[in-house]
Amino acid sequence: MVDQIRGVLALELGDCGGALESSRSGLSVAMSIRSSLTGGQCATCIVNALLMDADSEPTVEVIEMLALIRDTRNLSQLSFACEPVADYIARRGALETASVIAGVLRRHAPFGSFGARQRAETLELVANLSNVDTLMARGAAMSPTEAIDFAIEHVEQLIHAEG
Repeated sequence: MVDQIRGVLALELGDCGGALESSRSGLSVAMSIRSSLTGGQCATCIVNALLMDADSEPTVEVIEMLALIRDTRNLSQLSFACEPVADYIARRGALETASVIAGVLRRHAPFGSFGARQRAETLELVANLSNVDTLMARGAAMSPTEAIDFAIEHVEQLIHAEG
């Protein structure tokens, strides 16, 4: 639990390396004691740290963490995990995909302070799409599990495109 808190604090301070180190350690402990809540929170912090920097590239670890959140049914972490994914995808120019994820988040994840910057940036980037409302409605119709699968699929596509 201490590592989980350290990871979140490091992330809030912009220390991606510290967030990764603490959250990976916290995840290891959480999985060893079968704490899906703490594991999901650590996984979310890892996703955020891996995608926070403008120069970051998606890795298989992002997919693994999203799958962990889905597989443990820790869907309370949906917004915290998908906010950085939507923002990252939008910054890479996949605005339609980001719009769909933004629609999911609008429905299933109340706007909170943790992802406020990311959501605002994503919405600003997709705002001028002529079909943004249709895309967001498509996302809003998804279940949280479908949303995580959609995010995983598109992160995988980015890995293959950039790899």
